Order: sequence, then structure tokens, then C-alpha cells
Amino acid sequence: MKKLDLHGKLHENIESEVINFIFKHNPPFEIVTGDSKRMKDLVRQVITRHGLDSHPKNWTNPGSIIVTEK
Repeated sequence: MKKLDLHGKLHENIESEVINFIFKHNPPFEIVTGDSKRMKDLVRQVITRHGLDSHPKNWTNPGSIIVTEK
């Protein structure tokens, strides 16, 4: 499964990073957001606008999101 790691990325660059990744890779894929609520919200907004769905990788690792088709 392909993975996009957003650790250390600026919030202002998240939208373009995620969009570029979405267009290069077919779901399912993983996006590592870390613990930042703002980062998770930004990523989910982009994912939703592109007609995709997401869920935490697992309950013990909420800092990683699995993106799937709806």
C-alpha cells in the first residue's frame, strides 16, 4: 500500500501535497498525519472533496489514515 507521510509538512502546503498524491495513486493508500487535529482535518477535507472516504489505520494509531473509495 502506498503511503504519504506528512510529518514536518506545513499546514499551508497540505492541500497540494494530498491532491498530488491522490492523482498519482489509486486507493486504498495511507496518509500519515501525526497527532495534529488540524492536520487530520485538512487531510479529511481534501479527501472528501475528491469523493474518497477515510478511517483511522487502527485504534492504537489514530495518526495514520487509510483512504478508500466510497
